[in-house]
Amino acid sequence: MPTTASCRWPAPGKACGSSRRRPVSGWKTSSISNASLLGCLRRNSSPFSAGHRPKRSTVYDAAGYRIQVRRVHSRFQRQSHNVRTRSARDSSIAMGEMARGLAQPTTAPLWCRDAIPSPPSLQDEIQLVHSPALAASKFEHYAADVSLDVVKQLQNHLSEEKGQRISVFDVVAAKLWQCRTRAIDQPPESDVTLSFPANIRQELRKELPAEGGYYGNCTFPFVVKATSGQIASATLSEIVSLITEAKMSLPTKVSRFLDGEKDGKGDLSMLTYGTTNLTDMRRVGFSDVDYGWGPPSHVVPLVDGPVNLCLIVSSPMGKKHIRLLTHCVVKEHHLQAFRDELKALA
Repeated sequence: MPTTASCRWPAPGKACGSSRRRPVSGWKTSSISNASLLGCLRRNSSPFSAGHRPKRSTVYDAAGYRIQVRRVHSRFQRQSHNVRTRSARDSSIAMGEMARGLAQPTTAPLWCRDAIPSPPSLQDEIQLVHSPALAASKFEHYAADVSLDVVKQLQNHLSEEKGQRISVFDVVAAKLWQCRTRAIDQPPESDVTLSFPANIRQELRKELPAEGGYYGNCTFPFVVKATSGQIASATLSEIVSLITEAKMSLPTKVSRFLDGEKDGKGDLSMLTYGTTNLTDMRRVGFSDVDYGWGPPSHVVPLVDGPVNLCLIVSSPMGKKHIRLLTHCVVKEHHLQAFRDELKALA
C-alpha cells in the first residue's frame, strides 16, 4: 500500500483549487515503505522518528501524525448505503492486529476468487477514462456539511407518503443527483445517470466462506437513468422512487449474473460527465482501525483523477451532521451553481 499525497479538503462550504496542498507550518512530511511502517507499528513507535527521509506523511508538532494510504479500489469493497461491509476495512484491521503483536490476523484472508464469476470486459471503460474529454475535465473539490435533522424530516415525510422505509442514503442520493443535474445544466433531453455500489455479500453467502476472510471486491453497480429535464424538474419523492425501484431489483440482477447472464460490456455512461457517482462510506469501519494508539480521530478519503465522484462520510461536526465530499463539477461553469443548490440541505 504505497503512501500518497492527501487531499486536504476545504472547510465546509469552501472549495480548494488543488487536490495537493503543502502542509501548514509546524508539520513534517515523510515517505515510508510498507515494511518500515509495519515494523514501526509493531514496535509501537512512531514510523516518522526512525530516520526516514521526508516525503509524504505528516507529523504534528503538538503530537500525533497523519498517514496517507493508496489502495486499488477494484480490489476492495467499499460501503453499500447503510450496510456495514468488510474488505478494505478488514485488511486494515488485520494490519493493525499484527502491528499490535498478533502472530496472524483474527480473520485469516482467503482467496476464493473462483466463487464469483468474472465481470464483463472493461476495455471500453479503460479507453474512455483516458479519453481527452474526461482527462481535460478539472473537477473541483468541494465539501459540505449536511444537517441530519433536515434529512430525517424529509426521510420521515417520504416514508409516510410511500408507506415504506426510505433511508437517509435514499434522500441524500436523490437530492444530490438533482442538485448536480441542475448545476451542470445539460440539455433537457440528454441522459443523466446516478451510479452507486451495492453490497452483495448476503446474496453470495452460499458461495463465500461462512467463517469470513474474503477481502476481495464484492459489490454490484446500480445504475439509475433518466433525462436531465426529468431529474431537474422532478419532486424529491419521484427521484427517490427511481432509486428504491432500482435497489429492489438487486436480488434478481445478482441471481442472473451468478447464472452466467451478462449485459454485454460495462455501462459506458458511468464514466461520463452526465453521471453522478456516489459512495456512502459512513460505516465502512476505517475509523475503528487500531494500529496501537487507538482509533484515528478522523478519516478523509482522497478523490482525484478524471472521474467525478461524491462521497458521504461522517462529519467532524458530530452526529447531527454528515459530510459530502464532492469531486464532480468543473469550477469555471458549475461550481457556484452546485454550491447554491446544496444550501437546501445545510
